[in-house]
Amino acid sequence: MARFLHMQPGKTEGKYIPVITNQRVDGQCWELEEGGITHDTVTPAAEVRLQSQLNSIQEAQASMQESQAITDQAVQDLIITTMGGAV
Repeated sequence: MARFLHMQPGKTEGKYIPVITNQRVDGQCWELEEGGITHDTVTPAAEVRLQSQLNSIQEAQASMQESQAITDQAVQDLIITTMGGAV
């Protein structure tokens, strides 16, 4: 089943929300494929917005991974402290 990504205008002027649907949408639309996105009809401005949002998502994922690593280390330190250094 084909999946399509399009940008839906948000509530704030100039903001767009990425939406994935099972049906092609007229205008700015990308067909999703395994391992990437195939461009359909896309304007340069829409491509810039999408890339910006993808960059933001990637930055958020990196921050979450860093936070998880810090949490994991804190839990390990707590276990070692609680057990008196015996592991």
